[in-house]
Amino acid sequence: MELRWRALRTSDLHSWSHLLERIEEVDRRGENFGLEDLAVQLAACTGPDSNGDSLAAFHADRLVAYGVVRPRGGHGGHGGEHAVVDGGVTPDLRRQGLGRAVVDWFEQWAGARAAVAGHSVTLHCRVSDRNPAHALTILERGFEPECWFTDLERDLPADTSQDPISGHAESRHAESQDSVWTGKIIPYSGAFAEPARVVWNDAFSSSPGNPRHTADSWHRATSAPSFRPESSFLARDASGVVVGVLLADHFPTDTERTGVREAWITGVGSRRSARGTGVVDALLTHAGRAHAEQGYQRAALSVRSDEPAPQLDVYEQAGFRRAHVWAGYARTFSAS
Repeated sequence: MELRWRALRTSDLHSWSHLLERIEEVDRRGENFGLEDLAVQLAACTGPDSNGDSLAAFHADRLVAYGVVRPRGGHGGHGGEHAVVDGGVTPDLRRQGLGRAVVDWFEQWAGARAAVAGHSVTLHCRVSDRNPAHALTILERGFEPECWFTDLERDLPADTSQDPISGHAESRHAESQDSVWTGKIIPYSGAFAEPARVVWNDAFSSSPGNPRHTADSWHRATSAPSFRPESSFLARDASGVVVGVLLADHFPTDTERTGVREAWITGVGSRRSARGTGVVDALLTHAGRAHAEQGYQRAALSVRSDEPAPQLDVYEQAGFRRAHVWAGYARTFSAS
């Protein structure tokens, strides 16, 4: 089979979208991206300020495989450089070496980048539990498990007078959650971008799988086409200090293909000093009510853990159920 390999271009966005749609039909990963979403992803790989890259394989004029490398936080003396890799092969041409060719390219890119930068480069990837062949390929190439991601979902009531947790009329559970924490919850605003970023970094500082946001990366995340400020919330304590944050995205293409309007909670967390005070419970409860009022039919999020079957009490008590598990793998390439 004759293939033509080159980098992805903006002119490939429609072809890339069609390829991802074919992959989703078979793998059912729950990921559907529109052209705007893919344009943002491509810019993160190939933009003038990016150290990422991309690869595309064409059979005749059809895009049949792709690979992307997106840089993320961490450089030099602080654990080297880190990048997230993602790729896929059209289902009708699997088991013909295309997936291994994409992984070959990831390895070549990381080795070359480490040599040029003079420090280690660690590649991270996620593999769905619905694609065991992908996991086998990654393990064979020296990647090792580093974490797991559990996708959780909760249905939201069409009747907004109902409690989004129980599905019944407003329950004492929702009220008691709010009563545990006595601060104020407000919609996300750019006026609070810096304190929100600081809280996010503090909340996820103990997790190596979550990069620290710079001011620039935070701006990109909160100005992406998918970001929904009206569906995202900040928790402020009695003195007005931001102590918790919940960010949400919405992907219209996902709704078009599934028929379900979903609010994707990118992350929810609180300052370490505020843990145990009910901030996360209050944010999840408030967001559930707001998302239902905004016409969302389902809310979903992903939880990172160091084990494949983590305790998820705080989310399950908020009405979420387990839907999908991803394994996170990593491999480090040295500068020598």
